[in-house]
Amino acid sequence: MQLAAAQNGRQVVLRSVALAIAYLVVRQGYQLMRGDTLTLDGIVGAFLGGLFLSLVLGTTAGHLFWSMRRRVAVLWAVLMLVATFSPLLELHFFSTIPLSTILQGVSVRSAGDLALALALAFLFPPLREDITFRGSFGNLLSQRSWFSWVGRSGVGTVLYVVAYFVFGTLAFHFTRPYYTDPAYGLNLHVPSSGLLVLELEVVRGFMYVLTAYLLIAGVRLKRRQLAMLVGLVLFVLGGLSPLVSAWHWPMALRFYHTVEIFLQNFVTGFLLVYLLSAPKETAPATSSVSS
Repeated sequence: MQLAAAQNGRQVVLRSVALAIAYLVVRQGYQLMRGDTLTLDGIVGAFLGGLFLSLVLGTTAGHLFWSMRRRVAVLWAVLMLVATFSPLLELHFFSTIPLSTILQGVSVRSAGDLALALALAFLFPPLREDITFRGSFGNLLSQRSWFSWVGRSGVGTVLYVVAYFVFGTLAFHFTRPYYTDPAYGLNLHVPSSGLLVLELEVVRGFMYVLTAYLLIAGVRLKRRQLAMLVGLVLFVLGGLSPLVSAWHWPMALRFYHTVEIFLQNFVTGFLLVYLLSAPKETAPATSSVSS
């Protein structure tokens, strides 16, 4: 059984609310299993985080005209790259949390990301499945030489790194106390090596480039709409959703980081679409969805 594609914004919102409630129940259940205490702030934050995530990824899923299996794989990859690997990688270097705890979080989140990808692909099917994964990438990559794609991928990575340091430096004027004053009890700190931070952000920037390629190849939208969507995916998954869910962090810190990550991730995602998409408007290749 498969649901029909959402026909209007109301259906998208209703399905997103349903998924956000399921997201809330699972997340709070996991916290209870760990012995955490449920709070109203935590419940509201988890629901809003799930709702924002469902809205942006539900919209994405509804414009992926691949088979169910391919949509699940791509949505899972996007979640893993932007919502799991990228933030946990940064958490390892900007916190005192043990590596073993972070690795445990990766394994738990990986399973959760897969379940979420399955739910998104089921709740937000496209109008039809008429393009292949291989055909989509073949159509995209045929528009330029490999030399050009490699160069553009490098430029896209640098684009994020520049945005990170520019807006991160501005934000650090406000967030510094939370990273340098142990009295806040947040287990946060600033790495002693600036080169280490640079290397970290290069890796994260490349993750965002890979995410952009997946969405550019598969999502059927006009270029400006796609740019908005990719920007929102990087911002919501990589900033807004986890920050509204982080009820144990001070509100001021969450606000500063939300503004910072919007300027870093949304701007990067928006520009990546114009940098990495095909130079001319071409519809994705159509053929059997079996490949």
